[in-house]
Amino acid sequence: MRWYPWLRPDFEKLVASYQAGRGHHALLIQALPGMGDDALIYALSRYLLCQQPQGHKSCGHCRGCQLMQAGTHPDYYTLAPEKGKNTLGIDAVREVTEKLNEHARLGGAKVVWVTDAALLTDAAANALLKTLEEPPAETWFSWLPASLNVYWQHYVVVVGYITLRRLQNSTP
Repeated sequence: MRWYPWLRPDFEKLVASYQAGRGHHALLIQALPGMGDDALIYALSRYLLCQQPQGHKSCGHCRGCQLMQAGTHPDYYTLAPEKGKNTLGIDAVREVTEKLNEHARLGGAKVVWVTDAALLTDAAANALLKTLEEPPAETWFSWLPASLNVYWQHYVVVVGYITLRRLQNSTP
């Protein structure tokens, strides 16, 4: 994943809010394609799952960081449509929700990335919203909407919201 310079201010602001205990349990990130929203979510997830964060960064050496780098962290979940499908169904949401209600396997946080909230079926969206309204302890959600349909615009109040913008004179 490529890191862009315009991500740093938002990343540092988000990390500072989590360090101060004011980080929102669910973060909706709105961005144009190619702006690095996936890199921002990955970096924030690494920070939240790091067992020894150093300032605004993950340490890169602890077990949590090593597992994130290997793509095998047991407390990091990605909700995305199955191959060959263009919707995200309730079964996937239920499977992740069940795991969230268990203890974190590494004893720290649990992080869920919803790759595109607009692809959730109505049943899946309702199930996810119930979890967002009463999240398990130390559980963080990040999600991207390719487009916010009317259904989701009603529920934006449940989550923190950030819009990525490029710095002047920056190109991807």
